[in-house]
Amino acid sequence: MHSSKIRRINNHRHLPKYILNANKRKQDQSASKYNKRINKEANTGLK
Repeated sequence: MHSSKIRRINNHRHLPKYILNANKRKQDQSASKYNKRINKEANTGLK
C-alpha cells in the first residue's frame, strides 16, 4: 500500500448489500444467542 490511490481504493471497497445484510443478520443471531444464555443463567439459578 505505497501509493495513496491504492490505499484509497483499499479503504473504500464496497460490498453488495445482500452480503452486508447477511453479516448483520449473523451478528444479530450470535448476540441473541449470547443474551439468551446470560438471561437463562440469571433466571434459573444454575451456573
